[in-house]
Amino acid sequence: MKVLFSLDNYDHGTGGAEKVAQALARNLAASGHEVRVLQIGEAAEREDRGVAVIGRPPMGGGIFPERNLTLLRQNAHWERYLAEEIRSRKPDMVVTQNYLAPATVQVARDIGIPSVVLFHGYSSVCPIHFVGIDPLAGCDLVCLKCLSLGQKLRYRFIRKLAEAGRWALRSASLAIANSRYTRDVLGKLFDVRAEVLYPTMDLPEYRLGGGGDLAPERILFSKPQQIKGVRIFLDVAAGMPEARFVVAGKASRRIASALRGLKNVEHLGWVGDMRELYRGVSAVVGPSRLPEPFGRVFAEAAVNGIPSVASRTGGIPEAVGEGGILLASDEKPERWMEALRLVTDRERREEYSRKALDGAERLIEEGSYGRFREIAHSRLGLEV
Repeated sequence: MKVLFSLDNYDHGTGGAEKVAQALARNLAASGHEVRVLQIGEAAEREDRGVAVIGRPPMGGGIFPERNLTLLRQNAHWERYLAEEIRSRKPDMVVTQNYLAPATVQVARDIGIPSVVLFHGYSSVCPIHFVGIDPLAGCDLVCLKCLSLGQKLRYRFIRKLAEAGRWALRSASLAIANSRYTRDVLGKLFDVRAEVLYPTMDLPEYRLGGGGDLAPERILFSKPQQIKGVRIFLDVAAGMPEARFVVAGKASRRIASALRGLKNVEHLGWVGDMRELYRGVSAVVGPSRLPEPFGRVFAEAAVNGIPSVASRTGGIPEAVGEGGILLASDEKPERWMEALRLVTDRERREEYSRKALDGAERLIEEGSYGRFREIAHSRLGLEV
């Protein structure tokens, strides 16, 4: 079988979207399929574990680029590249995600081949990414009332881009959600019948061997941003001077200054490869205010037997499972400190570690290549 990936980004980033696409493409290639990736980037071709990766230059943004308008124009521009590739290579299936999904689904429908949209983030369907809103309870799809004044002035373009993303999900041959929570969001708000495939196909690669280091060493906090609950984290770190914390991810000047002011916190900044960071970590804390689609960092920790204390919001509970403690995102810092002390307690941490490992195995099974094959066969009639 020939499979084509149509992506804005395949290999020039380390985010969840790139990891998902890379894991699926590599598994397809390892199973004997011809896999090509067409991505925005330098016009060059390289090989990635049996996958042919081809770059196509983006369209210029114009003199006064408006992001949403640029993305809409990029989709129109991309249709030509994609149509040429499909007519030349004649793939049996095309896989896409993020902002190029509208162009990809449109071309696939026009030519008559199955299209698969991988969904793992809200940016393509919600202008504010559901920040501060539970889409299952508090969204009526009246986007204008949630926008800032500056966004309202650009509402025409914002609305068109969101509508294009929603159309792509509804019109694709198959939409794949990265958690049961996002499946329910897509179904309720956009009438999309999505299948669930956890983004854990490559999770075993994050296993350091021998389980996590259960010594009471460092507690990890990833992405020091307001929507990730950095204010709660700062209070927690200040209230636990006996503990050591490590923070991964870029921070604003103000937040970076606050982190430097805590003697028990080490701020690493951007971390390209999180794998080795889990060595010596005894717990992960995630007081996110966002209804996260999944919660990759908690799954990566769990595969090393590291428990988490995280917000009971979005898809995070699915990533944490029983290998940790879930709290309301607005719970007082004292409750977060109590939970962290519990999961790192010498007498309890072995139990939490075992539960985390068991949960990780479930995530791996439900996000496996075998699971993708089942979905493709049942929904598309394809043997992948």
